[in-house]
Amino acid sequence: MPDIAIVYASVHHGNTKKLLDGIASACSVDMFSAEQASGLDLSQYKAVGFASGIYKGHLHTSLYAFLDKEKPIPQNVFVICTSGSGGKKYGIDFSKRLSEKGKQVLGVFSCKGFDTFGPWKLIGGIAKRHPNAEDITSGVFFVRNAVVNYIR
Repeated sequence: MPDIAIVYASVHHGNTKKLLDGIASACSVDMFSAEQASGLDLSQYKAVGFASGIYKGHLHTSLYAFLDKEKPIPQNVFVICTSGSGGKKYGIDFSKRLSEKGKQVLGVFSCKGFDTFGPWKLIGGIAKRHPNAEDITSGVFFVRNAVVNYIR
């Protein structure tokens, strides 16, 4: 069994799932959708990541709902998000929520993801072809260096 699990929501274009599949092919992680994870005990992992696309400026509501159920999760956590801009700012709110629950946030990784929300739909979207190979390589680097090296 891997030491790391990632609970994710990848709803609109599958950007987050594409990124996570790339990370999982290079790193030993278990991945669970937020719905799958709702019935699991994740406390046996050394770290749990929360990953999502960005919806109205925040990670998907299913991740907040999962966190609010007060399920036992390990002390070490991290956040991964995909958005049209690729900005890390979107992971800050969720990271604060994790910190308020007494968790050690190991870091936030963010990259661009194809986005057709709101006005972007009129021009065919932004961040086309993202996440790409470079984004996935950066995600693998994050997991290996910010997470794996910390928990070992």
